[in-house]
Amino acid sequence: MNTIKLISHVAAAILLGAAVGPAAAQLSGGSLTITRTTIDTGGSRMTGGRFVLTASIGQHDAAEPLSSGRISNQPGFWGSFPSIEPCSPADLAEPYGTVDIADVVRFLQLFGASDPASDVAAPMGVYDIADVVAFLQLFGAGCP
Repeated sequence: MNTIKLISHVAAAILLGAAVGPAAAQLSGGSLTITRTTIDTGGSRMTGGRFVLTASIGQHDAAEPLSSGRISNQPGFWGSFPSIEPCSPADLAEPYGTVDIADVVRFLQLFGASDPASDVAAPMGVYDIADVVAFLQLFGAGCP
């Protein structure tokens, strides 16, 4: 019984090779032309409070920005991203480079969530009125 299975498998392989062989021979040789290429990297600048992360990751080809909720994948080049830095530890929200009411609202959101970006006064790791007072002092000082 095993001999019959082996013979049938060998016969199937021979028939397959005979059928595919001529087609495979036609595919070999000649010049190779690449009609479309891409170099895929994704660059982004991510900020959270006083922290900024600029990164690259591999991405698929995309003609339009892809987004879902608060996360967005913007295809393009590194040079297309603005380079405005937060001007102060109180500059927590866009537009960066100036302190305004958006920064106060963002601080309150971060403080309510016990986010480390809102922990601007000692003792570190404790979210208390000292952080609120320190933020207001930083906010009052504005941008240099």
